[in-house]
Amino acid sequence: MRGSDLYASVPADADLSYITENLRGLAVPIGCLLADPANARLHPDDNMETIRSSLTAYGQRVPLSANIRHGQPVVIAGNGRLEASRQLGRQYVAVAFEDDDAVTASGYALVDNRSAEQARWNVARLGPVLEALKAEGVKPEQVGFDPAALKDILGKVGPGPAQAGGQGIQIPGGGQTGGPQAEAVKFRKWTFPLTADEADMLTSRIEAHAARVGTLYGFFGLLLERD
Repeated sequence: MRGSDLYASVPADADLSYITENLRGLAVPIGCLLADPANARLHPDDNMETIRSSLTAYGQRVPLSANIRHGQPVVIAGNGRLEASRQLGRQYVAVAFEDDDAVTASGYALVDNRSAEQARWNVARLGPVLEALKAEGVKPEQVGFDPAALKDILGKVGPGPAQAGGQGIQIPGGGQTGGPQAEAVKFRKWTFPLTADEADMLTSRIEAHAARVGTLYGFFGLLLERD
């Protein structure tokens, strides 16, 4: 079985509206895929609920990765999204096919999950982003944060007083953020622990975005822009 044959099997009039446009060329029938029988990652109910919520609100934006070497494709990255798509009744998913030996497939499956697990939240910035979304009608639960877990995460941030002399903003148990001459900068009802230069940059970008589109929704994406 070849990936090109699976891509070609999708009818021209298939409903792919739940797959982001630039991935629709990678769509295949969901029934042709096997979940990894050796998947070492569990997906409890709350995780599946978050995945379903994400797929419903934002569509599929990242392709699954499937190994096609041994016949019917086996998903090696994205098994949770595969199951969630099935639960949502979707007939197609976007997939990138690989021709991996068993060692490579197993190794990638593990490191893909482990690398995500090792990431941490920047708790000093998470709160303002969630507050901005909430102001636009997006509840924390809709992006995977139940109230109890959110309270625990954000509770790790101190009151955020400005620290002089290059000490940065102190976060109990977590070191510093902000660097030299950092300060707790307020923009409307949100507080950002940033250096003066960072504060100027962020404020100007938020104001420009709000003036351009008339809303603050999506402003955090501006942080990824480069001049």
